[in-house]
Amino acid sequence: WDWIMPALITIGDNTGWTLVMEENSSYWCNEGQHDDLPEFGGYNSPENIWEAMVEFSEWYAENK
Repeated sequence: WDWIMPALITIGDNTGWTLVMEENSSYWCNEGQHDDLPEFGGYNSPENIWEAMVEFSEWYAENK
Protein backbone atom coordinates (compact mmCIF):
# COMPACT_ATOMS: atom_id res chain seq x y z
CA TRP A 1 0.00 0.00 0.00
CA ASP A 2 2.93 2.33 0.56
CA TRP A 3 3.42 2.82 -3.17
CA ILE A 4 -0.18 2.37 -4.38
CA MET A 5 -1.78 5.13 -2.32
CA PRO A 6 0.56 7.95 -3.46
CA ALA A 7 -0.02 6.82 -7.06
CA LEU A 8 -3.80 6.99 -6.54
CA ILE A 9 -3.49 10.49 -5.11
CA THR A 10 -1.39 11.58 -8.09
CA ILE A 11 -3.92 10.15 -10.57
CA GLY A 12 -6.72 11.97 -8.75
CA ASP A 13 -4.83 15.25 -8.60
CA ASN A 14 -3.93 15.10 -12.30
CA THR A 15 -7.27 13.90 -13.70
CA GLY A 16 -10.03 14.84 -11.26
CA TRP A 17 -11.11 11.18 -11.05
CA THR A 18 -11.29 9.28 -7.76
CA LEU A 19 -11.16 5.54 -7.17
CA VAL A 20 -14.05 4.77 -4.83
CA MET A 21 -12.96 1.69 -2.89
CA GLU A 22 -15.18 -0.66 -0.96
CA GLU A 23 -14.27 -3.99 0.54
CA ASN A 24 -15.48 -6.07 -2.40
CA SER A 25 -15.58 -3.60 -5.29
CA SER A 26 -14.12 -0.35 -6.53
CA TYR A 27 -14.92 2.07 -9.37
CA TRP A 28 -13.68 5.35 -10.82
CA CYS A 29 -15.87 8.42 -10.31
CA ASN A 30 -15.70 12.04 -11.45
CA GLU A 31 -18.46 14.19 -9.93
CA GLY A 32 -20.90 11.27 -10.06
CA GLN A 33 -19.89 10.28 -13.58
CA HIS A 34 -18.80 6.68 -14.13
CA ASP A 35 -18.66 6.59 -17.95
CA ASP A 36 -17.97 3.19 -19.42
CA LEU A 37 -15.35 2.18 -16.89
CA PRO A 38 -15.78 -1.27 -15.35
CA GLU A 39 -15.94 -2.09 -11.67
CA PHE A 40 -12.96 -3.80 -10.09
CA GLY A 41 -12.33 -5.92 -7.03
CA GLY A 42 -12.20 -4.23 -3.67
CA TYR A 43 -9.47 -2.98 -1.38
CA ASN A 44 -9.06 -6.44 0.12
CA SER A 45 -6.33 -7.05 -2.48
CA PRO A 46 -3.62 -4.66 -3.69
CA GLU A 47 -3.75 -6.45 -7.05
CA ASN A 48 -7.35 -5.27 -7.51
CA ILE A 49 -6.35 -1.67 -6.99
CA TRP A 50 -3.32 -2.03 -9.26
CA GLU A 51 -5.58 -3.42 -12.02
CA ALA A 52 -7.98 -0.48 -11.57
CA MET A 53 -5.09 1.99 -11.86
CA VAL A 54 -3.67 0.40 -15.01
CA GLU A 55 -7.03 0.13 -16.78
CA PHE A 56 -7.95 3.70 -15.83
CA SER A 57 -4.62 5.03 -17.11
CA GLU A 58 -5.16 3.29 -20.46
CA TRP A 59 -8.78 4.50 -20.68
CA TYR A 60 -7.85 8.07 -19.72
CA ALA A 61 -5.04 8.24 -22.28
CA GLU A 62 -7.52 7.28 -25.02
CA ASN A 63 -10.39 9.51 -23.84
CA LYS A 64 -8.94 12.68 -22.36
